[in-house]
Amino acid sequence: VGRFEESAAAFQRSLEASPTARGFTNLGTLQYLLGRYTDAADAFERAIQLDGASYLRWGNLGDAYRWVPGKKQRSLDAYAQAIRLARENLDANPSKRMYARL
Repeated sequence: VGRFEESAAAFQRSLEASPTARGFTNLGTLQYLLGRYTDAADAFERAIQLDGASYLRWGNLGDAYRWVPGKKQRSLDAYAQAIRLARENLDANPSKRMYARL
């Protein structure tokens, strides 16, 4: 309903009570959508501290850093980590592979 500031505050309160990777990911996504890329990167970093095995979280961090001045290399590093983890995930779960249609 467009109440983004209230949503961000609710996420913050929730994370103070129970910090979770999912919660920080949600907060980071909200901050990213609001164009607050530094805040988004901070939230995604916290999510990774709690669960660094998710290629999606590393991709999110790369996306946020992409828009923060002076963070190009960090963005590329985060994307590289996301790719490495995604490949490991596919190797461990070959039935999840998706093939392009011809």
